[in-house]
Amino acid sequence: MPGQLVFCEPGKLKFRDVMFQQSAPAGIQAKHLDAHAFITKNLLQPEIPVPDDIKHQLKLMKSPESATMGPPHLQARVTILCEVPYLDDWIERAKNNKLLELFFNHRREYRADATGFLDFYFDVSINKMEWCMSRCFKPDGGYPPGEAGIGATTAAGRIDDGLEVTWGDGRGSVSPDGQVLTLSLDHTSGSGFRSRDTYLFARADMQIKLVPNNSAGTVTTCYFISEGPWDVHDEVDLEFLGNVSGQPYTLHTNVFANGNGGKEQQFHLWFDPTADFHTYSIEWTQQHILVLVDGTPIREFKNHADAGVPYPSSQRMRLYGSLWDAEDWATQGGRVKTDWSQAPFAAQYRNFTAADASPSSATAANGYGQQLDAAAQQAMKWARDNYMVYDYCADTQRFPQGVPPDSAPPAAEPGAMTSAARAHLLASLPLALTMMASVSSVAAGGRMTDQVDILWGPTQLINESNGDQTLGLSLDRVMGSGFRSKRSYLFARIDIDIKLVAGNSAGTVTTVYLMSEKQWKTHDEIDLEFLGNVTGQPYTLHTNIFANGSGGREVQYRLWFDPTLDFHTYSIIWNSDQILILVDNMAIRRFKNHWDAGVPFPVYQPMRFNGVLWDADDWATQGGRVKTDWTQAPFTAYFRNYRANGCEPSGVAWVCGQDPSGGDWFDGGAGLLLDDVKQQQQLREAQDRFMIYNYCTDSSRFPDGVFPKECGLP
Repeated sequence: MPGQLVFCEPGKLKFRDVMFQQSAPAGIQAKHLDAHAFITKNLLQPEIPVPDDIKHQLKLMKSPESATMGPPHLQARVTILCEVPYLDDWIERAKNNKLLELFFNHRREYRADATGFLDFYFDVSINKMEWCMSRCFKPDGGYPPGEAGIGATTAAGRIDDGLEVTWGDGRGSVSPDGQVLTLSLDHTSGSGFRSRDTYLFARADMQIKLVPNNSAGTVTTCYFISEGPWDVHDEVDLEFLGNVSGQPYTLHTNVFANGNGGKEQQFHLWFDPTADFHTYSIEWTQQHILVLVDGTPIREFKNHADAGVPYPSSQRMRLYGSLWDAEDWATQGGRVKTDWSQAPFAAQYRNFTAADASPSSATAANGYGQQLDAAAQQAMKWARDNYMVYDYCADTQRFPQGVPPDSAPPAAEPGAMTSAARAHLLASLPLALTMMASVSSVAAGGRMTDQVDILWGPTQLINESNGDQTLGLSLDRVMGSGFRSKRSYLFARIDIDIKLVAGNSAGTVTTVYLMSEKQWKTHDEIDLEFLGNVTGQPYTLHTNIFANGSGGREVQYRLWFDPTLDFHTYSIIWNSDQILILVDNMAIRRFKNHWDAGVPFPVYQPMRFNGVLWDADDWATQGGRVKTDWTQAPFTAYFRNYRANGCEPSGVAWVCGQDPSGGDWFDGGAGLLLDDVKQQQQLREAQDRFMIYNYCTDSSRFPDGVFPKECGLP
């Protein structure tokens, strides 16, 4: 009868995973617990105290500081399979559990169907709690009064109950216990599977462990696709593009509707997807397509069919997975090929679930397809700001006549600026001092990874005994490396200590720069590029400034010391009046704001600070005549003591709020506007002694004698 409950006995208990995890590259590490002990002691016996280590992790999860360690979606997940006839008493007891009390402080959801098992998990985020339940066994094949099923949902038994291997001639296999499906690839063939069911709107979750080590050229996929004519097919793609050992995978996503695709967005992941299983999800509803990684949304494609944007809404689709060779394009555009000496390559899939998300289903009623709440939007913004590496909506070279209509941003998108607003800002630049926003001030020293994210390439971290941290960027024949500041700024002073590549550095370029992140054709940028040279020859410091997509303001210097022997401090001061570049706190370049004279100046787009080591032997050293000597690789440059004192954008990207503390970088205090005679003399001396090229004096470049406007202004 409804209300009776048979608790899970050890012989009837099945479990998949018990994990505390933070979806971030640093901070709380994933913690696997003994599933049987955890469940029996902490779920079925609520009188057992909460273990101290779990209390500690929950404290971190609730701590405001934890938000700085990664996305605002910290989660604890427990997944259990248990034969149980009814939920009522079980839910009541679980709700009274001391551990769960810490979780149940917001919203609860219970979901069930008739597939034979109880499968529940709970997610913890900083401001939100969801408890979803499914797969509840009903002996009579029905539901208690008032309880609705989820619709077509994968059985929670063997993975091949919901999936079938369809090709590969034995290269796709299921483990004896039915929990893991493995796809393999060798020089002869790859392999693949598909779902046994088809869906018209669904939420699919799959845990995947990708090909480890040198996976270059391989592609691991999980995707929905229709089975009708190809020229009108629908498809939602997740493709994991392999890379050489130590380099990040690229998650390539795309959406096709009625045969119309070309909606590619690519991401790097904030974890090693080969070290363990991670959950990848596609939520396809009438309202949107949502792609999630470990519960963090990274992409939302909304249904704008009413505006003429094709959207998959009428063709049923199956879920497919495959492992195949795509060395002609997958890794670095096809430059890196598959190393068949590493074959066979293998990827593993487990814990597949697919729930009906059609408008009439209980799943949809429980939240699928709803507009993302503030926490989810913040989590998605974090993922896109930090890990999106390509967006078709920003590819103006691909769409020179304008990006597709589905790429149009909402009218109030942060960072958008009307011509009227821009005119108002430019007319009142002196008032900028009274419009400053939240100010970030970073003390000297400390951990580089607290302030910057390592984005790509071979890197090394050196932790000093005093708590400081040095970041090494390396370059080999395959790839360089780079980092980016966690925060963006609208006006800032940035200081960083750098020790450049030693020995024969010809062909290499070590770069630090500020750059905006909107459309390339209107981007802003402030560059410091250190052009390598043969042993014993000086580096060239190449500087440039872009505003509203307009650059060509190159000024170059020789340094008055060996920048490879020790660390030296390089600084950018950017405010509404000028841009200053300093070396060891001595100004070497000044670029004034002459917008009122028609000279572009970066004043309204926030910028992030970046560092890169890369190969440019086609131009960097003696105009490209001296090439990189790869026998000297890997080349390494070192960075430490990143300091940033700047204004962080608020709701509208160009608005700032209070005066910055210690704001001499901004208002010219301490003579930093170079009003001091001694500082002006130092600037002239640096330019007279160490400047080797100035676009403002390049008569061969401007043979008609018409130099850029700023060259004739004070």
